[in-house]
Amino acid sequence: MTDFTKIYASDILKKIMQKIVRDKNKLDNVQQKERKLKETAASVRSQRHWQSVAHSQLLFNEIETGFQQLYDLDQQTNWRDNLELKQDRFRFVTEKYNYILKEYDSRFSNKY
Repeated sequence: MTDFTKIYASDILKKIMQKIVRDKNKLDNVQQKERKLKETAASVRSQRHWQSVAHSQLLFNEIETGFQQLYDLDQQTNWRDNLELKQDRFRFVTEKYNYILKEYDSRFSNKY
């Protein structure tokens, strides 16, 4: 039986990392807006402020889910070990998403 997860691990990994980067950028923007809204006491009680807080919590959960998906993919395909073997198909991780890789290592270093 064909194991499509192993065959397309690099594509799946790239999509997950792109989503994490996109969510991190959105979270930064939302947190900047939150800081602006916290300047006055009246704006903290506004609906806009609480929507912003809820949106930032949602994005934080999405980022956590993305890192968990990276870990699950690593358990299935060992992409992290392949990365250390300098496989060409995983080169984009060290070139473009190095900071995501460092954060992944810090979160899951005790699990592998």
